[in-house]
Amino acid sequence: VCDILMSIAKLKPKLLRGMEFRYVFCMVVKLLSPTYAGMVRNYNLRAMLGDVLYDLFLPTDSASDHDSHRRDIPSSVSHDPMKGGLSYLLSNEAAQETLAPSLLLLYGEVEHTGYYDKMSHRAKISSLIKYLWESKEHRPAFQKITQNKESFIKFANGIINETNTLITTVVQKLPEIREAQEKMANPSEWGRLSEEDQSMITSRLDDNEREVKHALPLCNKTMQMFGYLNTDEDIRRLFLLPDLYPRLVTMLNHVL
Repeated sequence: VCDILMSIAKLKPKLLRGMEFRYVFCMVVKLLSPTYAGMVRNYNLRAMLGDVLYDLFLPTDSASDHDSHRRDIPSSVSHDPMKGGLSYLLSNEAAQETLAPSLLLLYGEVEHTGYYDKMSHRAKISSLIKYLWESKEHRPAFQKITQNKESFIKFANGIINETNTLITTVVQKLPEIREAQEKMANPSEWGRLSEEDQSMITSRLDDNEREVKHALPLCNKTMQMFGYLNTDEDIRRLFLLPDLYPRLVTMLNHVL
């Protein structure tokens, strides 16, 4: 069901016009909630539930610039006509109570979905978390996060791991990209290479550029999330727990 909905949203979004997705939204929120999370134990399936929230229910004016296909999704998909046209993410009572902590937990869980998949999932989850953070409807739920240290530590470790990975990727790949570009820009040096070597360098350059293109936006989103979450005193105090602050200091030294 998730695959079908996301495929239609990407390929034929206008087909969704006039259709109501209230019950789909409620189902996704419920399955991600702590009470029902045990019903979907597979990390890839849980990550897909987060993708559905992003692809279908995050208002298009809140999406990333690179998700141009979302601009064609009718606003009726993400907004509840029975709640004055508010987005389901803001108007649904169950979402107001459970979605913020559910997404923070999911951010940590997608660590198990594979390197490239987790980057895509976390970029979408970050956008959802930022949207909820900026709404007064979800602020009480963010306050409740401080009551579950175990879940928060899993989320925080996910952020720290992601930041370390992204920074390492960018620092390693950018010099390689520059070196390849300089070789290709020098006709005499490039001409001395065999056709096989040229093909290998070009292929490696394409791979590196693609990886950096994915890593940098997510790195920016992750650092922004660090920033706005730490404006809350209680959440900031959790980042300083003995289980977290040594890794946090190491990460910040790595970034700086």
